[in-house]
Amino acid sequence: MKARILVVDDERDILFLLRDRLVGHGYAVEVAMDVLQAKALLEAKKIDLIVLDIMLPGIDGYEFCRELKNNPQTKQIPVIMLTVRGFSEDKKKGYAVGANAYLTKPFSGEKVLETVEKLLQERVQ
Repeated sequence: MKARILVVDDERDILFLLRDRLVGHGYAVEVAMDVLQAKALLEAKKIDLIVLDIMLPGIDGYEFCRELKNNPQTKQIPVIMLTVRGFSEDKKKGYAVGANAYLTKPFSGEKVLETVEKLLQERVQ
């Protein structure tokens, strides 16, 4: 396995589409439909990268990303925000809370893979 990726999205179709695409390229993938599930997986597994939706039930992706980047145990994990919110203010906010990349839906599977690979390579260097 190349790396373990956590995908957090409350839309099942997107969640499983991303999981299947990433698994097909050799990644181990964990899925969560909300931040509570994501936090439990982060405690139980070693996660190398997170693909995170913004509009989630309860705590939104912005707040979760901020928490991740303020926590010494998770701050080094790259975060890709993948969301329908594509306005420049949304992107600025995403980067301001610590996102390493910001992609919009609908998305290209190839662009997601390219971004995942780029961020994982940067983390190793």
